[in-house]
Amino acid sequence: MKKLLLALLTIVLISCTSDDPENCCIYISLGTDIKYENSEGINLLNDSNTYNVSEIDVFHRIDGEWERYFEGNLNYPKGLRKTEIDGENYLTVFLSNEVNEDNISETKLVFDNGDEDIIKSVVNKSSGNQIVTKIWYNEDLKWSNEENVEPRFTIIK
Repeated sequence: MKKLLLALLTIVLISCTSDDPENCCIYISLGTDIKYENSEGINLLNDSNTYNVSEIDVFHRIDGEWERYFEGNLNYPKGLRKTEIDGENYLTVFLSNEVNEDNISETKLVFDNGDEDIIKSVVNKSSGNQIVTKIWYNEDLKWSNEENVEPRFTIIK
């Protein structure tokens, strides 16, 4: 009897597996990198007197209302950071994952000088993944994943 129970227990333990290939890997790509330049091509993020990341507020449109984004438990609680890429400073913005019926999310940047810019993005949500496929900045299409490059663009201010 002990041998039978031991054999059954062994079969049960061997047949259990924690591998779930359908849900093994979740990929979330909701960020974009923006370089702000003036009309002379000077990077405005190089000068903290022009654009100071700590003085930019981020809002997400949720159910038609703008809600200020702040998650104190995250490394970047305001949903943005200054990033150096190839020797240039960019503003990395983590876009909203709240989408409307057309799978479009909206993120608003409010600068300390009073400027407000809106970033719209198409977010493809499938199999647990969340991937931005298009980005508009103030209604101008700035990036599409059809180009097969990182979501990065320049804005002239």
